Amino acid sequence: MKRILVEVMERRKTKSLSDLFEKSASLVFILFLLLCADLYGQDKALVSEEQRKVINEKIRKGQRLIRKDSVAAGNLAKEILSESQKANYPVGVVNAYRQLGLLSLLQGRLENAKSYYLLNLEFYKGGEDKVREARAYLLLTEVTKRQGDKLKTLEYLSTGLDLIEQTDDVGTLSKFLDGLGGYYRGEENFDESEQYYRKALKARLEAQDSSGLVNSYQVLGNLYGLQEMNGLAMENYHESLKFLKTGREPRKWASLYTNLGVTYYKQSIFDSARLYYERALILQESLGNQYSQTILFNNLAALAFEQNDFRESREYALKGVALAKEIDSPELLSSLYFNISDGYKAIGDYKQSFDYYKLSDSIDFALSNQAKNAQIAELQVQFESAKKDKEIVQQSLELTQADAQNQLLFAGLALVVVAASFTYGLLIRKRRSNKALQLQKSLVEKREKEKALLLRELHHRVKNNFQIVSSLLNLQYYGTKDEETAEAIKSGQARIEAMSMIHRELYQSENITTIEMEDYVRHLIDNTAYSFNYAEDDFEVKLSIDRTPIGVKYAIPLGVVINELITNSFKHAFKEVEQPKLEVCLKMDDNLEIVTLDLSDNGPGLPDSSEIEDSSFGLELIHDLVKQLKGTLIMGRDNGSHVQIEFPYLPVEAHVES
Repeated sequence: MKRILVEVMERRKTKSLSDLFEKSASLVFILFLLLCADLYGQDKALVSEEQRKVINEKIRKGQRLIRKDSVAAGNLAKEILSESQKANYPVGVVNAYRQLGLLSLLQGRLENAKSYYLLNLEFYKGGEDKVREARAYLLLTEVTKRQGDKLKTLEYLSTGLDLIEQTDDVGTLSKFLDGLGGYYRGEENFDESEQYYRKALKARLEAQDSSGLVNSYQVLGNLYGLQEMNGLAMENYHESLKFLKTGREPRKWASLYTNLGVTYYKQSIFDSARLYYERALILQESLGNQYSQTILFNNLAALAFEQNDFRESREYALKGVALAKEIDSPELLSSLYFNISDGYKAIGDYKQSFDYYKLSDSIDFALSNQAKNAQIAELQVQFESAKKDKEIVQQSLELTQADAQNQLLFAGLALVVVAASFTYGLLIRKRRSNKALQLQKSLVEKREKEKALLLRELHHRVKNNFQIVSSLLNLQYYGTKDEETAEAIKSGQARIEAMSMIHRELYQSENITTIEMEDYVRHLIDNTAYSFNYAEDDFEVKLSIDRTPIGVKYAIPLGVVINELITNSFKHAFKEVEQPKLEVCLKMDDNLEIVTLDLSDNGPGLPDSSEIEDSSFGLELIHDLVKQLKGTLIMGRDNGSHVQIEFPYLPVEAHVES
């Protein structure tokens, strides 16, 4: 939602020194601007007609070169910038900024692109050309979206929208509305997103903008598709097709065909999905768009998999792999490897399946680290930029003060000048102090976010590593013929899953150092029941678990213990009763010092403690983990099994591990 900030200043109605200062300062400022304008007029040389023609021709040539030869386009843009600056030709300067910005954007050099686009904005900012100023903000959003800077993206879109609404440029207005629709779609605020998309659609309908209507109906289709409203998505895609001219705009035809294919795929209408995918692929091949071709090969591989044609699925995926390597797109390469892994798994070739899974996971790991390093680098760049901005502002203030003093040599205003300078100095010092405090606060917040990001990433990677181990055990399980060995492998996999689930809960949680055990235990019971083919109505569960969060130091061994006890109940106890019952109680005393776990079922009961070593590795593991927790273990076998564990607990702040 766009917000309007209004600053209200109360003033006295009577005449005062501050009133006089305001009027004199305004007069001085106007005189200062007039003097600057006069000096600028004296220094500025008009560009000759011949120079203007030469530079304009180079600008047109550069625009044609951008997507064909980026190196040549970059060199030409720098040449245009240099010649335009020497000739005092602003049109050439801003065009060079835009071309250099676009080249940097296409090459992934986002900070460079942002710098050029900011220079482009500075040229138009505050001027009479509101359309070009608004478009300058639109260019900046292309950078901030790729940088993941949501706040800046929203700020630029809102500011640009305010400007363009003062004009009658429907095309640019619609782009801003689409941009805001896309922003809120990314935030999963679908109602707000639809409102902006609908406003853009209305503007284009009134202006009879056929090309724009193609885009409006397509983005609405995408929005409905995200919400699994496939009927509405299909309706909007077909509306979009009505405004496309046959034989023209092949990129838009290809995009629409792809979206129609995706929508049919979601509805399991696979023949129609294949038809549209293949049409889109033919168009993308004619356009030479390798990135979109790779996406289509990936989609066709997934489609063939759903139709159980695993050979064709693999062939499509391998074509996509070749293209993904050629265009250096690791994200697409990871997805394709994952699809190939699924295909091999479906035909029972678990070795090949695991090999491709490892390839996919290694790419994901590298991308994750790359994103983390990029964010750290971005924080450093922002800090350095803020420091440089502060220095530039300070220098500008000093220059402004020097020029203002020369203009304030008017008779009769000496006293006012002294008072104004004193007041202005106090104001500047206060602003500097506030800015420094704000910068320090911003840096502290960024460091905290960075630490949280790294810790969340750590939990994510640990969970993924557990998943790899679990997949290895799964492969071993399917390749084992001996039932006893297979059962042991399956038990080991369940223990790995119990630990993996802890880290999954941690990195998905707002609090990345503690976990609430109720949801965890509930998921653990559901997973165990599923693995033993128990439906939800086949057994009765009673949970009584404190909401007090538990630190990871205790959660992991406690989770494994609970997993062992629950598994034992499903594996042994419930086979011998008609109506299985399971009760789990996890409580912390009033002083938050002792944690008590009570778990019981209505089965035949556990073996005696003297038999544990010889009868069950699981029970022995429980005993060892209780020792690790420095707790006590009591087991009973009256009317079923009953296990009680107590252990001392230190609050999270007291046991932060290095």
